[in-house]
Amino acid sequence: MADVIPLGQPMKQAADALLGHVVALHPYMDEDGKCLFVRVRRSKVPKVMPMHFDMTLGKWVRGEPTAFPGIPEGKKPLYGIDRLKRAAPSEMVWLVEGEKCADSLTKLGILATTSGSASSCGKADWTPLKGQSVCIWPDLDDAGQRYALACLTALKKHGCTVRIIDAGKLGLREKGADCVDWLELHPEAKAPGETRKALEALPLLELKARAEPPPTVVLPEEAPIEQAKPIDPKILKLENDGQMSKIGSVTYVLKGDGLFAQEFSAASGGSSTIYLGHPLRILAHTRAADGGEWGRLVEWRDGDGRKHTVAIPVAVAYGDGGELMKFLSSQGWKGRCGRKVVELICNYLISWPVDARAACTARVGWIGNSYITPERVVGQCERERIVYQPSSTIVHGLSRKGNLDDWKENVAELARGNSRIMLTISAAFAGPLLRRTGTPGGGLHLYGDSSSGKSNAVRAAASVWGFHKDLMRQWRATDNGLEALAEAGNDGLLMLDEIKQLDARLVGAAAYMLANGQGKTRMTKGLVVRPPATWELIFLSSGEHTLQQMMLEVGQKSATGQALRIPSIPCDLGELGLVEDLHGFEDSKAFMQSGLEPAIADYYGHAGQAWLDKIVPDIDAISKRALELRDRFVTEAMVRSRSGQIARVATRFGIVAAAGELASSLGITGWFMGEAWNGVRQCFDAWLAFEGPTEEKRQSDLFARIRGIIEQGAAFFPELDTPIDRLPKGKILGYQRDRNGRTEFLVSGSIFRSEFCLGKNQNQVVEELKKNGILEPGSERLQQLASPKSGRQWFYVLNDKILEYESEKSGASIGAV
Repeated sequence: MADVIPLGQPMKQAADALLGHVVALHPYMDEDGKCLFVRVRRSKVPKVMPMHFDMTLGKWVRGEPTAFPGIPEGKKPLYGIDRLKRAAPSEMVWLVEGEKCADSLTKLGILATTSGSASSCGKADWTPLKGQSVCIWPDLDDAGQRYALACLTALKKHGCTVRIIDAGKLGLREKGADCVDWLELHPEAKAPGETRKALEALPLLELKARAEPPPTVVLPEEAPIEQAKPIDPKILKLENDGQMSKIGSVTYVLKGDGLFAQEFSAASGGSSTIYLGHPLRILAHTRAADGGEWGRLVEWRDGDGRKHTVAIPVAVAYGDGGELMKFLSSQGWKGRCGRKVVELICNYLISWPVDARAACTARVGWIGNSYITPERVVGQCERERIVYQPSSTIVHGLSRKGNLDDWKENVAELARGNSRIMLTISAAFAGPLLRRTGTPGGGLHLYGDSSSGKSNAVRAAASVWGFHKDLMRQWRATDNGLEALAEAGNDGLLMLDEIKQLDARLVGAAAYMLANGQGKTRMTKGLVVRPPATWELIFLSSGEHTLQQMMLEVGQKSATGQALRIPSIPCDLGELGLVEDLHGFEDSKAFMQSGLEPAIADYYGHAGQAWLDKIVPDIDAISKRALELRDRFVTEAMVRSRSGQIARVATRFGIVAAAGELASSLGITGWFMGEAWNGVRQCFDAWLAFEGPTEEKRQSDLFARIRGIIEQGAAFFPELDTPIDRLPKGKILGYQRDRNGRTEFLVSGSIFRSEFCLGKNQNQVVEELKKNGILEPGSERLQQLASPKSGRQWFYVLNDKILEYESEKSGASIGAV
């Protein structure tokens, strides 16, 4: 099959040869009727593929043009804009989902258009519909409703009068049914002169009723959140252009064109002027909250004109000054070289007189009612400026691309209807609420098949704050490294890449440390005890196995506390992996590769900054609302259980749900009220069903573990009457024998405790096995039998009923044998 087709051949022939399996052609025209590109409907996947004529090559090629004449950059034309141009201003325009629907109405004399699939609203140029009356006919599914409401918002911005057909009242039963299906059920509407009447009689959606949040997710009524009042920069900034200051025998002159030093010479009785470098302004004294770490707040511009405002410790100006000069030059300050110049600059930094004070901190997160990020301080204290002065070289990774609307329309939009992605994005907003609501931090781990999409779900969360490649951290870091990463993510979000990169023997300890919020106590070189690093954060992780499974594989005990600190959420939901709503894409692969992945690569970093700008000025009221929502989530989640352990996990899910709801109420996500709540609740229910510490789950995991040991270690359970010279070399876990047509497994008390119980209470394990008819009763729960090696010995005797127990998520692959 050829990749390109000459223009001289008919369009249908070109599509057949280029794409194959053609069912219909949908040419997109400009206002003058010139074909811009063609969407080709096919009988095979992918169902719809575009092609256009490349004027440079003189051939038809696959794909859409990169730009369209007269249409804003990044936007696409509506279908049939040539017809829209000829329409009267008073004529009703019917907006439908997909070209097939638009063509069906157009053939009946109705002015119809579409922007394409259900996820195309944000990419369309709606200018041709400016001031028009528009009726939206959505498909009968959640994606159709979201498309209609997104188009409603876009059209309102262009002065359109908009109404929406209530697809749920049309008598259509099949999910995804559209106007074509309705016309098939109502052939009378196709009769000449009847179509317009029939359409005008269709039921309309009550928009106000639909916009209200569900009863269980109604936010408490609060006064509107106001923006923080900006701080007058003159409070802290010295206006020292052209100022002079005599320090010893040197007079420093700071001008707009540079920093100079005039040095008096007693021998000659005159003075010489030395140019030191570009202007270097001292704005304030800085010091930490405990009165240490004194420094200077210094400002300069680099070669690109970018302003740098940095707190520099005074200590670096002592000694030979090399450390100070390396830092300044690496940050773009241009100055002269030489020992004399360095000496003068160090003296300038130490001695230039300044009255202003600023507090410096090496920690991100909350200080009072100010929130520190590596880039800025949100909600600056009016009494004193706060400056971030990092103590480590960890790159913060915060960055921005696109704008908030782009992120909402392309990333957050694809999360709608997909609970796992909605969970991770909501979690990205939760960090700043933890400390303010008294909610303990902890992790959320997505697990499932390698192609389920879990990594992209974590990357979607990263897009709230920046580019995922800059923000994703390594599980395989050392203890010190993980502590530094956690401290750098204080009161925020930490995202860790595939957990399989970490030695399975370290998984439990690492999870416990991160969730516990405190590192190890260490000593400095001077044998002074250094306070441990502390933090409060939400961390996201992904992998093919749960925490418990990884620990069991290396024969380690999985403590309940560890499992609760990083609950594992299954992501294998069927053929589509974790994708529940394709948003018009053909399959989950297309959803990820053509939808989510390019979106998070093009739009990021704005949502997190907008979130801080909204919540910090009114954090007390926001915290109160978050706490109420969190507690409501826990109350609803605990209907089926009163377990304190489950309540602890529900609290974490609850603060994530609260964050998602609040971000939506503040206009950051574009989601409707209740969407984040319901998505997080689905994930909590999945955790509870598959991994929650219920009595049935604990019993199932116990039995599955014992079964795994017996099945995988069959060679280490020889027959009871095996001659001693034929016994397997190495470790013997027990013996087996046939009795009354059934197989029994004989296990000594020591092996039973070390391999079968693995840290669990031995008496409880025995009782569980006995209660379920697996453990054969005997004297003191053990039976004395003759073994090939040790003569008469006491054994626990298990029957083959143990082989009947299964657990889908038990992780029965055991490394003990």
